[in-house]
Amino acid sequence: MAVLNPTRQLVSEILSALQHEDMQVSSIAAAALQNINETVVTDDIANVLVHMLQDKSSHIRCQACKIVGKISANAITNEVIQYVVESINDQEAEVQCEFIKALGKIGEKKPTDKVINGLTNALKHKDADARYHACKAVGRIAENIPTDKMIHCLIEALHDPDSKVQREASQALGKIGEKRETDKIISSLMSVLQHGDANVRCEVFISIGRIGENATTDEVVKHIMESLNDQDPKVQLEASKALGKIGAKKATNKIVSSLVNTLKHSNPLVRYEACVGLGAMREKAAVVEVVDGLLKLFRDKNPRVKFQACDTLAKISEKAAVNDLTSCLIPLLEDQDWSVRRAVCMMLGRIRSKIATKEVITSLINALGDKKSDVGQQASKALARIGENTMTNEIITDFVSAFRNENSSIRAGVCATLGRIGSKAATNHVIDGLTRMIEDEDSWVNLRACEALVKFGRDTTTNRVIDGLIKALQHRDLGIRKGACLVLEKISEHVVTDKLIKGILGAVDDKDSKEMP
Repeated sequence: MAVLNPTRQLVSEILSALQHEDMQVSSIAAAALQNINETVVTDDIANVLVHMLQDKSSHIRCQACKIVGKISANAITNEVIQYVVESINDQEAEVQCEFIKALGKIGEKKPTDKVINGLTNALKHKDADARYHACKAVGRIAENIPTDKMIHCLIEALHDPDSKVQREASQALGKIGEKRETDKIISSLMSVLQHGDANVRCEVFISIGRIGENATTDEVVKHIMESLNDQDPKVQLEASKALGKIGAKKATNKIVSSLVNTLKHSNPLVRYEACVGLGAMREKAAVVEVVDGLLKLFRDKNPRVKFQACDTLAKISEKAAVNDLTSCLIPLLEDQDWSVRRAVCMMLGRIRSKIATKEVITSLINALGDKKSDVGQQASKALARIGENTMTNEIITDFVSAFRNENSSIRAGVCATLGRIGSKAATNHVIDGLTRMIEDEDSWVNLRACEALVKFGRDTTTNRVIDGLIKALQHRDLGIRKGACLVLEKISEHVVTDKLIKGILGAVDDKDSKEMP
């Protein structure tokens, strides 16, 4: 809260502390000034700052610069600005940089012509660090109020002999280009792509990505594609990111085709970013060449690329030719690579009701029995998502028929899937089938059937279900006993019986109770 009427003594004490040789003391004094109504003491503050800016001690001059950056615009008079501008050429390099930083802070609060001219002149300073800080300051100001002069100076800074100045100029131009359409900025950025410093080339592509839609010209795409073969993998990566970002804003046929070609790149990070870029386009990328390219990545040696390809295919599938897509996916459920089989299940679950054909349902039901449990789990989740959206009589019939499958993993998987779907699946036909599964020869099938019936609700949690859970609590397999405990956590209090309580108390004395959930 501001002190509206500070006493002259209070102001005097703060201003005295402002000039203290201890930086911490003067910083606290500067912070105190922010809580004083500067309209009352502006002249006093300005006089002290001018005195400090001319002090023989470089330490005091640096303090003054830092204080200028902290106080409000009301306390920064024309006299203060004049001294800061004139002191940019201080005899000590460290102080020069502090003056330039101070001028930049002033420019953010009072971007007058004098301030801007001081900073743009500093871009020609003989010291590289000074030019760097001037470039950074001009970029911050130009991000909000870009002028032709500032843009011109930043473009010139792209060709500065110091690479860190070039990177800062590129970054600033990218931020300006987000808000202000200008071909000159884009062409200037493209002109430094042959720079010997890979970090400069990287920064150019980061800026192109920021500019987005305005950078979707054939020339830009051409430069990006050429840079995908850059000798530095960092540049390859940033080029692929830029291609995806400009494509997300404006998905031209040229960009889509370029990203498809990038899916074949030798650098896995580049392939990954190509997938991300196509995913950002969603339905705009729903063309055959994209689907084919992504499907090939299901066998990619890099797991991140493989899963991103799956995720991207799911994002664009809403508008893709679904029949063609599923005909390509279903054979992959037999792929030798289990991670491919899992990715396909995840994919089929993402596109849900649109692919609820008998062939898809049957294939996913068979996948419940996959020798790799992760695949079976994803198949169950996929079936549940399909069932939540499209629970037809035909799907119910397929589920119930699977209760008779000779593979116990499939029978248990169907029970788990029905439990995931919940009350939507609670038809008489399903309830009868699950009730029979309580007596199945496989204990995991028994448990999953009980779990599904509990999830259906109070009415389906019958005595047979309770008996099945009590039996599971006494099973020799610790996993079965743990599973039964987890199911009992979900059971309604209205169906708790003395027999069930006795069974639970028996589980408390289980020799493995420390491992129980």
